[in-house]
Amino acid sequence: MKAKIVACLSILFSLSLVHSNEDVICSKIQGAFNVCKLNSVLIHVNETITEAGLQITDSSLTEIAAHAFQDLTIAELKLDLKGSHLEIQPSSFEGLQRVDTLVISSAILSLEPDLFKALPLLNSLSITSCKIAELKGAFSGLSKLESLYINYNNLSSVDVDTFHGARDSVLYLWLNNNEISGIDPRSFSPFSKLRRLQLSHNQLTAIKPETFHGLDQLNELFLGHNRLSVIEKNVFNSLKQLTRLDLSHNQISSIEDGAFASLSLTFLNLRDNRLRVITGGIFSAASVSELNLSNNDVRIVEAGAFRDSRVEIVFFKGNRAPMNRSIWGLPESSDVRTDDG
Repeated sequence: MKAKIVACLSILFSLSLVHSNEDVICSKIQGAFNVCKLNSVLIHVNETITEAGLQITDSSLTEIAAHAFQDLTIAELKLDLKGSHLEIQPSSFEGLQRVDTLVISSAILSLEPDLFKALPLLNSLSITSCKIAELKGAFSGLSKLESLYINYNNLSSVDVDTFHGARDSVLYLWLNNNEISGIDPRSFSPFSKLRRLQLSHNQLTAIKPETFHGLDQLNELFLGHNRLSVIEKNVFNSLKQLTRLDLSHNQISSIEDGAFASLSLTFLNLRDNRLRVITGGIFSAASVSELNLSNNDVRIVEAGAFRDSRVEIVFFKGNRAPMNRSIWGLPESSDVRTDDG
C-alpha cells in the first residue's frame, strides 16, 4: 500500500514540475479511489483499498491519458461521461489486466482499431449512447469477449468489415436502437457461436438471403420495431437452432411461402404488422409453440392455412377474420386466443 502511495505522489510531483502553471486536482470516490485530473484529462487513478469495480461519472472529462489506470486491480470499470467528447486510445487501458467488464456510456467518441487490446480478460463490453457511427475493427483480439453491447448509437449499416478481427467467442450481440438501414450478407460470419442477436429499433427495410450466414448456434433473433415490409424465403431457414424470432412492430404485408420452413420455434412474434391475408404456404413445414398475429387487421385466413405446420397457440387479438380452428387446419389440441399473450 505504501509503495502505491509513494508511486502516485511521485507521478503527481513530476506532473506539477512539467505543468507548473496548471493544477492537478485529485478527488476521492467510492471511498477507495484517488482520481487525479489535469484540467479535463484523467491522468492517474490509484486505489486506497481493494475494490471490485470503479465507476467514474464526469461530464468534464475529455481525455484519458496513457497508463492512467495502471495501478488498479479492479475487475469492472464504468465510465459515464454525461455527453462529453472523450478521447481514448489503446494505451488508456494499459495495466487493466484483470478487467472483465467495461461500460462506457453517454460519451461522444470514435473507436479505433485494437482500441481494447490491453484488456485480455474482457468478457463484457458495453458502449451505449456514444454516437458511434463506425466500429473500425475495435474488437480485434478479444478472445474472452462474450457479451457486446453497441446499442443506442449512430450505426447506419453493417457490412463484412464492421466486425473485422472480432473473435468467435461472442455469444450475445446488441445492436438495437441504432440507425441501421442495411446489412450486407455474411456480415455476422465472425460470430459462429452467437446465441442472441438484438437488432430491434433500427431502420431496416429488408433482410437479404445470407444475412445471417454462419450463425448456426443462434437461439434468439430480435428484429422488432424496424421498417420491414416483406419477408423473403430462405432468410431464416439456415438458423436451425433458432427458438425465438421477433418480427413485431414492422410494416410486414407479405411473407413468402416457406419463409419459416424447417424452423422449430417456441415463439414467433408477428404482432402489429400489416398482414391482411394468411395464406396456406406462409407457415408450411414450420413448428411454432406460440404464434402472435395480434393487431394485423387480418381479414382472411385461407382454409387449411396451418394444415402443414405445427402451431400450438395462436394469439389473434385485433383482427377481423372469424376464428375457426378446424377450417384453419389447426388440431383440436391447439388454442386460438384473443388476449395479449
